[in-house]
Amino acid sequence: MGKFSQDISGMPYREDLGVYDEYGDFCPYPSRETLGLFMEDAMNREAGKVAPDTAGADYFFMKGFLNEPMEEDFAYIEKDFLRHCSDKMGEYYNAARYGGDMTYDSSPEESVHIKILAMIFNGAKQGDPYCRELIRNLYKTYHKKEYNQLKRFKTIDVQEIFSLTECEDGGCEYEDIGRVIGMCSFMGIQPADECSLIYLMLNKQRDIWEAEDQELMEFEGFREGLLEECLLTVEAWRDAEKGNKRNFIPYKKYLADGNFVKACFRLHGYPGDYAYSCRYVDAEARMDLAKTLAILKTIYPEREFGYEEVQTFGHIYVLIDCMTQASRSFDTQIGRLIGVDDPLDEERKPLFKPESITISEKKEPEKEVRQEPVNVAPVSMGKAEAQDYLAEIAQLRKKLHEKEQENRYLREINRNAKSAEKDARELINKLQSDREELTALREYAYRSASEPAPIAEIGMEEMQAAVAGRAVVIIGGHVNWLQKLKKLFPDWLFIHPDTYRTVDGKVLENKERVYFFTDYLSHVSYVKFIAVLREKGVPFGYLGRIHVESVVRRVYEDLVTPGKGQAD
Repeated sequence: MGKFSQDISGMPYREDLGVYDEYGDFCPYPSRETLGLFMEDAMNREAGKVAPDTAGADYFFMKGFLNEPMEEDFAYIEKDFLRHCSDKMGEYYNAARYGGDMTYDSSPEESVHIKILAMIFNGAKQGDPYCRELIRNLYKTYHKKEYNQLKRFKTIDVQEIFSLTECEDGGCEYEDIGRVIGMCSFMGIQPADECSLIYLMLNKQRDIWEAEDQELMEFEGFREGLLEECLLTVEAWRDAEKGNKRNFIPYKKYLADGNFVKACFRLHGYPGDYAYSCRYVDAEARMDLAKTLAILKTIYPEREFGYEEVQTFGHIYVLIDCMTQASRSFDTQIGRLIGVDDPLDEERKPLFKPESITISEKKEPEKEVRQEPVNVAPVSMGKAEAQDYLAEIAQLRKKLHEKEQENRYLREINRNAKSAEKDARELINKLQSDREELTALREYAYRSASEPAPIAEIGMEEMQAAVAGRAVVIIGGHVNWLQKLKKLFPDWLFIHPDTYRTVDGKVLENKERVYFFTDYLSHVSYVKFIAVLREKGVPFGYLGRIHVESVVRRVYEDLVTPGKGQAD
């Protein structure tokens, strides 16, 4: 989002209220934005407003307090907080909000952490001894370096806050400023009067961030009548698709594409229709497709969209709809569970009455329970009683539950093992392909560094005739060189990479060997072709000389007399 020095044109210089410019040089005059803050601060003082508005500082404290190590340990933190303050959670959460909804841009897990942190922070601000000590402990543990610097202060001024929070590249993050000035009240550190300027700055920046967040989430909306038009279009498409068919299945492609969605869910261990179980408000396919078309026409008003394209986009719309409904449901249920949201509908009263639950104070005498083997039913021994049956049923249910949990765990292990086995096979295939490529490169390097071994009693003309009809491919090389070879070997395939935007694997099928001329071949082209060769399993090698005799000898050795002249 930016730093203070970038948005306010430098940090105020305390003695004479100047600023540092973007090059780090001191300027004796404050920026327009900084001057505006000074004037607002002066008017507040003149009006007798001494206590600063901490809303912006609290907002950035919440943004900057949670860090990665604290996130990893948060399950322990929230468990201890709930143990101490479970009866005060709703009170603390609703004591103060920090503007906007700080959880919409977070994962469900982070959303819960933010809610719990808000309760801890509010409880600490209200003077709860446990919450105050917890906040100090978390700061000392997870912001240790900053804590060790801040604890030395009894009072703190603007310049000292900026010095504590300055980044390596200059400037200060708003979250860091909010965290430091927020911790001062919990550590007994008195901010100087001039720090009211910081509170004004953070309030202003909070408004900017909230406006940006709102803009990111806002949808411009459908123009009047667009959704109805799109619904008629979808129905017309469906009617045209139906024609005179008797056993007609509407939105056939839409349903067929759904098989891919189901397979994706099953791949991750969920039922194929999992998305729809997360959907509060279900809708007909035609309405989903109408909304899809309306969205497309809103963001691309000049484009025309066909029936099949809308059906494909329709799945994306439905999945996003299901995901957001699931996220809202999760957020609501967590809010109800921790007591920050009212679980009741306005017009409905629950049948459950907690006050009707009474616990008898009378204690019945404990009955000695006979220890019998679990697999031996007391009834078979002719001395069964009701209590025996209940005890044995409870034990069997417990064992059944344990077995079910064990089976679920083993199924998960099996699923992960299959996935790991597939990844291993793919890795082995890739390593094998890399090995083949390295072997070919090693052979090429050996031949380039050594003189060609003579082939007894075989002349060049005889070798040329022997390889002329073989299925050979040469990739790379100058056009003139390729034309020269093509006249001698019309049955060979010569590929100039610059003429191929994409590689057609079919042209390389059923080839005996492919050669790369490395001195005239781009790396991008090489990567494209080597990938196809690996997939097709076609042998390949490298050419380092342009002399026709060298090329003929290399092909002859590889295809007619394999093994001769190669490196050991």
